[in-house]
Amino acid sequence: MAVRPSVSHVLGKHDDQDDELEDTQGSIIAALETKAQAQVQAREQIATITDAAASTPAPIAHLFIEPEMDNAKPLKVKVRIDNTIEKARVAWCGLQAFSPQMTNNVFFTWKGTRLYDSTTIKRLGIQVDEKGNVTVEGDSNIYDEVNLPKIHVQAWTEELFKERKKQDAAAAAAKKAAAKASVVIQDRAPTPELAPTVTKIRLVLRARGRADFKLTVNPVCTSPCSA
Repeated sequence: MAVRPSVSHVLGKHDDQDDELEDTQGSIIAALETKAQAQVQAREQIATITDAAASTPAPIAHLFIEPEMDNAKPLKVKVRIDNTIEKARVAWCGLQAFSPQMTNNVFFTWKGTRLYDSTTIKRLGIQVDEKGNVTVEGDSNIYDEVNLPKIHVQAWTEELFKERKKQDAAAAAAKKAAAKASVVIQDRAPTPELAPTVTKIRLVLRARGRADFKLTVNPVCTSPCSA
């Protein structure tokens, strides 16, 4: 005879499932709240960097951060040229909601050169003369508080940067090999054309009591002859 489970037993099982569901939902909500708080803090850091740039007599530049990793957004922010790259890097990573481990693994490059956190924005090709005029290496423009110099950096992880280096090295090797294998065609003097050989006919006329009369004639052309 089948025995039906008691109501208390069934309810107890459902209670356990509800508790597990609540714990899972609580963990998800906590993770979302932590991510949201990190992004808010990052925005506050970026706002602080921008406000500090606007309130100082030091020259200002636009820093454009271009990510090389997926699922990351670019950022353009105003920075003082005496600021280190660390402030912008950490703030940008926070805006992407990167974990502390990921943030430590991220670094910037400028024109293919790796930048360290102690690098100042001024060292990225910016020059200031004794009159305070701001110029950028390789650029003839003179910048001021309205027209700001623009510095472009890329954001990488160690793994992505090493992979790109391998790809660049392979491409350079292939280009070098193709250059060596290319055939160089040398100019050669044209081969002179040989004059056509003309067959001549020799005739000897003989008559009794007379000396032989020798004669050489050209054959008669049955088609147009060359001159």
